[in-house]
Amino acid sequence: ITPMISITRYLLAHNWSGDIYFIHSNKNKENAAYTEELVALTKRHPNLHLIYTFTRSADNIDGIECHYGRVTKDIFKNLTSKTIMNACII
Repeated sequence: ITPMISITRYLLAHNWSGDIYFIHSNKNKENAAYTEELVALTKRHPNLHLIYTFTRSADNIDGIECHYGRVTKDIFKNLTSKTIMNACII
């Protein structure tokens, strides 16, 4: 996760003009590192979209897209069904 956080910080600090989709998978929200920082960043940067998948609990985080289970092709299908131009998927 640490390199992905660094990439996200860099893109936001350098005013990346496209959308950033950060997909993070973990057992549950208690084990998900950097959640507070990522949620705060989504509030300050409308082009940052945070998507969580939790493999062992059906946790939710207010205002954040959350799924139960592993990262699947359906998550990516949902992203690609949108018009994505100049986007970074992390």
